[in-house]
Amino acid sequence: QISADNPWDKDRVRYNGMLSVEDVDVGLLMGSTLFGKLSMYSQLEGKGRRKGKIDARMSSHISSVGIKGYSYSDIDVNTTLNGDTFASHIEINDPNIKATASDTLVRHSGGRYENTLNMYLDRGHLYNLGIIKDSLANLRATIESKITGHTVDDAEGFFTLSEVSYNAGSRSE
Repeated sequence: QISADNPWDKDRVRYNGMLSVEDVDVGLLMGSTLFGKLSMYSQLEGKGRRKGKIDARMSSHISSVGIKGYSYSDIDVNTTLNGDTFASHIEINDPNIKATASDTLVRHSGGRYENTLNMYLDRGHLYNLGIIKDSLANLRATIESKITGHTVDDAEGFFTLSEVSYNAGSRSE
């Protein structure tokens, strides 16, 4: 369901809508065994259609999504597009992974882009997620990055992995 006021006026158009899906087989739709079923609810509101002038927000709650044979649950995604800035905040509260991530992409004048990512993985039971075969392996980490450039070819910046804790059975590294 979506509605819009002034749909033909690129500057004054306002829109809002919602999307709700239950057990949609994304893998079947995409022809891929990577994905499974998806259940989610999203709400969108915003204004503007002109490049660099859009002001929109979307909030989504993903109750379940199948990826590589595991059904992730309880994921919240909040996204904004305001002018030349795209920002997302994700919280995952699945029984086998607890994480938060914030990502911002800004387009500056002259076509230079700047991307900032901050992620904290509080709990990752890698065996239960189907990532590794060691049933006692758990991972915690903080990830930060900041990258700038005009294209992927001239991008530069940093990537930091800190506060890493990997527990494999009775030893911790």
